[in-house]
Amino acid sequence: MEKLIEEVQKYPCLYGMSSEWYRDIGRKDSCWEDTAQTLQMDGKYIKHEWKKLQDCFRQALGRRKTSSGQAAKKIKPWRYEHQMEFLIPFMNQRDTNIEEDINDDADVATQVVEPDNQHPTPAIHTEEGSTQKNDKQTQIKVS
Repeated sequence: MEKLIEEVQKYPCLYGMSSEWYRDIGRKDSCWEDTAQTLQMDGKYIKHEWKKLQDCFRQALGRRKTSSGQAAKKIKPWRYEHQMEFLIPFMNQRDTNIEEDINDDADVATQVVEPDNQHPTPAIHTEEGSTQKNDKQTQIKVS
């Protein structure tokens, strides 16, 4: 696994969303092929193993996070944690983008939820010959 981590680290397009080649599937496939040849392994296998390594690293970082006010726990580091620390800047970048998207969505939701005062509220007729609005209970005399 150490060799796989070292090989993938040479190709930022395989893990860095900020890389200009990240969305270039042909380029990424070529990098995976080079990595497979160097390691003398199957390309599909190393892609699968890399995915597992990324997931385990993400989980290891998550286990280390504590809520505010919570005492720090002494947790044994994951086996490849130190070697995969080069991914941290790329992971933080992704989290920041997600938070920005959530904030943008919240602003839109706030604007959409605001009441529309252009349409009158339907009135309910009572026995006394008066009318009540559903939302304000105001009496309107009918002549």
